[in-house]
Amino acid sequence: MGRSSTLLLKTLLLVIFLLPLLAPYHLAVLSNEFDLSPLPVDFLFGTASSSYQYEGAYKSDGKGLSNWDNFTHGPGRSRILDGSNGDIADDHYNRYLEDIDLMEALGVNSYRLSISWARILPKGRLGEVNNAGIEFYNRQIDALLLKGIQPFVTLSHYDIPQELEDRYESWLSPQSREDFAFYADICFKTFGDKVKYWVTFNEPNNLVSLGLPFRFISPLPLLWPISIG
Repeated sequence: MGRSSTLLLKTLLLVIFLLPLLAPYHLAVLSNEFDLSPLPVDFLFGTASSSYQYEGAYKSDGKGLSNWDNFTHGPGRSRILDGSNGDIADDHYNRYLEDIDLMEALGVNSYRLSISWARILPKGRLGEVNNAGIEFYNRQIDALLLKGIQPFVTLSHYDIPQELEDRYESWLSPQSREDFAFYADICFKTFGDKVKYWVTFNEPNNLVSLGLPFRFISPLPLLWPISIG
């Protein structure tokens, strides 16, 4: 490599190294120099969560066990490195009003939450609707709307009642379609007058490619035996 080529390579490496360091300064200069247009009035800017990761209260007020509750309990069953679980999580079930106050303080106007299927239908379509679960989500949605925060509701974020796992291996059976349709219909009828935005499944691509075959992100039945250590 000639001297000019070596010099050019060193210059490029220096630029690559310095760019991340200079970027914040560059943006600051731009923001001071130009009057950046504000976001549109109807732009929705928010935060997000999922029921298992945030709610806790995994056996409170009639909630049934989910596949994640089952997956994270018992010797040698948990794939969580430190052995933790979502029994309490962020205690959102008991502290949702505080969390909504934090959202308001952040200035967000939307919040993506997921409903715990097992909190609404602990036994699936063959069991009773858990009214305490309905009341919890009604209170949460009402509190969000009171603060001017638009709820985005996801029906399934990797969790499913353990009852359906035990009965027919959940998503591996066509029966899951009937159970999901029954559950979705209850949610639409119960919360539909308040919730404008719905999501059926969180990241279905990951559920299919990583959850079912390898159980990397979801404790579903394996499509084939495999050990991930």
